[in-house]
Amino acid sequence: MIRKICVFFCVALVLEIFVFNYKFFATMFNEEIVVSQSDYVLNDGLLKSDENGDIVTVLSKGEKSLEILNLNIEIDNIYLDIENVENTKLKTNYIISATDEANKLYYNLPARDIVYSVDKTKYITMNLLGKTEKLKIIFNTQNNQDFKINEIRLNVHYPMFFSVLRFAAVFFIILIGYLIRPKSLYYRYTMDLRNSINQRRIIYGFVLLNIIVLYCITSWNPILKDPPWLQYEQYSKLTESFIDGKAYLSYEPDEKLKNMDNPYDANYRNKLKKEEGLTALWDTAYYNGKYYVYFGVAPVITMYLPYKLITGEDFSIWAGVFICSAILVLASLGLISQIIKRYFKNVPFILYLVLSFIFICGCGIFEEVKAPTIYSFPIIMNMALVISGLYFWLSALGENDKSEKIFRKWKFNFKLAAGSLCMALMSGCRPQVLLVIFLAIPIFWNMVFKERKLFSKNSISVTLSFCLPFIIIGAAMMFYNYIRFDSIFDFGAAYNLTTNDMTKRGFKLARIPLGIFSYLFKPLNIDAEFPFIQLVNIKTNYMGITITESMNGGILFQCIILSVNFLIFRYIDKFKEKKLFYFIITSLIFGMALLIIDTQVAGILSRYIGDFAFLFMIPAIIIVLIMLENAKDKTNIISFVIVALVYSVIYNFLITVFGVPAVNMKNSNPTVYYDIAYLVQFWL
Repeated sequence: MIRKICVFFCVALVLEIFVFNYKFFATMFNEEIVVSQSDYVLNDGLLKSDENGDIVTVLSKGEKSLEILNLNIEIDNIYLDIENVENTKLKTNYIISATDEANKLYYNLPARDIVYSVDKTKYITMNLLGKTEKLKIIFNTQNNQDFKINEIRLNVHYPMFFSVLRFAAVFFIILIGYLIRPKSLYYRYTMDLRNSINQRRIIYGFVLLNIIVLYCITSWNPILKDPPWLQYEQYSKLTESFIDGKAYLSYEPDEKLKNMDNPYDANYRNKLKKEEGLTALWDTAYYNGKYYVYFGVAPVITMYLPYKLITGEDFSIWAGVFICSAILVLASLGLISQIIKRYFKNVPFILYLVLSFIFICGCGIFEEVKAPTIYSFPIIMNMALVISGLYFWLSALGENDKSEKIFRKWKFNFKLAAGSLCMALMSGCRPQVLLVIFLAIPIFWNMVFKERKLFSKNSISVTLSFCLPFIIIGAAMMFYNYIRFDSIFDFGAAYNLTTNDMTKRGFKLARIPLGIFSYLFKPLNIDAEFPFIQLVNIKTNYMGITITESMNGGILFQCIILSVNFLIFRYIDKFKEKKLFYFIITSLIFGMALLIIDTQVAGILSRYIGDFAFLFMIPAIIIVLIMLENAKDKTNIISFVIVALVYSVIYNFLITVFGVPAVNMKNSNPTVYYDIAYLVQFWL
């Protein structure tokens, strides 16, 4: 194996030097031309604002461009060193226009960005037609912005941009690809976490790697580490209110808002904002003259309040999203291991890891962590809670098989209570997902109706372990709802001051087909420009109000392993043999139900896939395991799983680098974005 690792190392090294840096060799003998200030002309939209003439101010009128005339040469590339005077980390957008032997008049090339701190953005490979007579560089910058033209050169010799990160990534991709290839000898080792120290060590490393990646993703965006938007303070303000013994926020609503006949009418509210200066807190619940937080309260109870009481400081949203994402990784590994241990035998350890990571990706974790906001926080906490709850419940079944011993019985009760506690806490995150609680019926069916170890006269301690968390958390949530909205079942989402009147939203059958298509079947929008997967707007002929945002695509295109769910009727007998049929059917039905509920109650937004995607993923993982167990030749199934893994990794990597439009990496942290973009698009 050491010899193979050395070979992989050499292959990655050769690729980095001779393939990813091919332009170093291709431009080695270029004759460089330096363009001095006297060689270019500033048009009337730019003004030299210093004695040296290298600092240029963008004016409000005129063409914001410079021209390089009388060239009459073939241009292989351009080196454009431009620096934003106020902030070198900001990007400068520009368009190059050129003439050549096929075009006497200027024609525009695609727009590009220069980030001063990323050297690779300063080199532009040109593909013009013959000799070029003149060039024009048009700057798409803000008025009155100053930038410095440090240097312009033509036909330069590209430096060697050796990337340790890309080299390491390629090396590990080759290594992992070798280890998990269908014919790998490592499929001989079955999963045995209890007895195998090496397997446990690999799990620890796997978890650590995931946590490092998730930390990097949740912390890269400087805007979201200290968001400037007022609605992002709601959890902090609610924490202060709790300390003061109040359930409403301390902000006093505008009297004009209080006097409105319908304060939830967004268009009329905006009209009064322009005409009369009305103010209203965006995405905040307003009820009976008070502001409330309609986002789930669980993050405040579990993180914000303890942190505030201990440190006196406000907790950060991004930190909470990171913590929940780490818990979700652990819970997912635990859940898949419990499914395998209870219902399957001789599953290869490598396949367990691969399926677990596909499950993690397919749940929508990267959809939530790429933009750690107050909107994604309760969703990812809910995901962590529901997967943890299912893990504890299935783990409790394992203890139930040996529960005659007192210690085993104590562990059984503890895991049962922990699962119920996680499930009950969902009411403080995403109340609609409480529907998942009814998965307890197929999970505990035998225990209730055959073994009589739950909900019977002889199982009081077990029944209390299962029920008490629901009773306590449920009573607390009902009380919290009542003191806010005068109803124990009203969580306040309808009173949100947002783009539409949620109190009149209603249930419209015509919304359902749009929701099913968008959340499940909408294809990806793939383009040739990094990050290749682009957001796409949702178009509909629905004659009414429904809330939509640009999406990446339906979950069947986000995680191709979900396609095996269409084979469900082929394996009905196998499901029944393992007593999994009702669990799988219920999971799929609840997944579809939650999809429809989200479509009706909230709308169609990418982040909402976290509410239901896991309910489609669990049956898919089980079906794959059944296919593997019953296949004479497992090679094709393993090959499909590997393809699904590669697809999931590529998809989630690409969607992570642009996030949501307002706070994506390209705008918020262009240095990181363009470092990644040029590592991938090495041919630019």
